[in-house]
Amino acid sequence: AEGVIAAYELTNVKHSGDYMQGYCPTVNGFRTFRKDRVIAYLDSFADAVFYLDNTIPTLNIDKKNWIKKTHHKYTNLDKPSFNDVFEVCFTGFKKTDKDRLKDSAISAGMIVRSDVTANLHILCCGYNAGPKKMEIATLKGTMVLTENEFLDFLNSGVIPDKYCS
Repeated sequence: AEGVIAAYELTNVKHSGDYMQGYCPTVNGFRTFRKDRVIAYLDSFADAVFYLDNTIPTLNIDKKNWIKKTHHKYTNLDKPSFNDVFEVCFTGFKKTDKDRLKDSAISAGMIVRSDVTANLHILCCGYNAGPKKMEIATLKGTMVLTENEFLDFLNSGVIPDKYCS
């Protein structure tokens, strides 16, 4: 964003219109990119870093033309109430991993939901999470966590910094 040119590695990429989203192991989180802003698709992260260091400086890229801000008007949905038991939904996991996480959540006194609900507090996303659930959860103000963030939350009770303001 904001004209930054960088190398990224994405796994389990999902395409949705003008966007693609996937898990980025180098930043340990999900990333979404506009397809028209991708300069090159390469076979490996090492190739991407090499391309970034050696080829990008030789290109005549006018960032001013593609940094134009586009404003999307999203209607925020009602945020979940935090007055009761935590509700969690797991998406994008293999069955065995999902069952293990469900058991951990139930043991911690949470309610496990199968979809994004009106009062969902946490959407825990695995490697194969779809962008639609994540988008709806984000619009609702639901915390979207990776497995590691969720397990850290269970163990410590501390909400990840990105949700503290």
